[in-house]
Amino acid sequence: MHPETTHLIWNANSGKALPNGEFVEHLRETLAGTHGIQSSKELDSALESVLKSDCSHLLIAGGDGTIHSVVNSCIRAGREIPVGILPTGTGNNLARKLALPLEPREAFASLSAAGTIHIDLIQTIHDSAPPCYCLNFSAGGFVSVVHEEISQEEKAFWGSLAYLKKGLEQASEIEPFAIKVFVDEVEFVETEVLSWLICNSGIAGNGYVLDPQSSLLDGIFEVILVPDIGLSLLGEMYTAVTSERGLGSERVPKRRVTSCRIVSTDDKALSVSIDGEELTAKSISFELAERSYPVLAPLTTL
Repeated sequence: MHPETTHLIWNANSGKALPNGEFVEHLRETLAGTHGIQSSKELDSALESVLKSDCSHLLIAGGDGTIHSVVNSCIRAGREIPVGILPTGTGNNLARKLALPLEPREAFASLSAAGTIHIDLIQTIHDSAPPCYCLNFSAGGFVSVVHEEISQEEKAFWGSLAYLKKGLEQASEIEPFAIKVFVDEVEFVETEVLSWLICNSGIAGNGYVLDPQSSLLDGIFEVILVPDIGLSLLGEMYTAVTSERGLGSERVPKRRVTSCRIVSTDDKALSVSIDGEELTAKSISFELAERSYPVLAPLTTL
């Protein structure tokens, strides 16, 4: 990373802000440009400035949703600028997978001597918006509804417990989604599920390990189906992800794939979250992209 050609975009609305004082002043004095954002309009303006410059690396202080927005904007602009992460979100799951320190100062120090890896991207195509690329995790059904219901205020107050709190509040209102699932262009199952999970890194929520074998570099991703089961199995699943055993069993099917299509089989639109960005669709496809994206990672990750 070359500070004289490195820019920083930070999301002031992230779960935790960049620490004030000397660290922020150090970034302003050291880097070529620093851009604080609080809205999508401000993000567009900041990226326009970055893309017009000779920026060689782009630091992102924010959560997985901010990273998703920045990377997709760079791809659409045709400039795949290597990005580094200063974790200031609620979950910070991509940062966790890259073995970055979760304290922004420590993360910045580790990135100063980092190398570059090219991580897999999952292209998503659906009927309600243009295609985009998923970097970390996508979910549908109950998990997406919970994510959408969490406010910025709840994230700020509850921090990493916000997802668990909201899930427990919504548990009594769970309604299954009727779907048909195709994997690698072959019909896999038609069933009712509470959620489906698409894993690139295998980490979601508050650092929950959905699949310890997931890799950002292996050319496949994981599809996990959570069937319409009782709260007792949800409790077992919570234990599995917090103990880092991950999901996948006879009752919770998992497949490693390069493509997946999910179609609603009733009149209910599917609630979907892609790296924290919410949408609804009657069908959605996920496919391993032919391209990858350059990301800064600590030398211990390489």
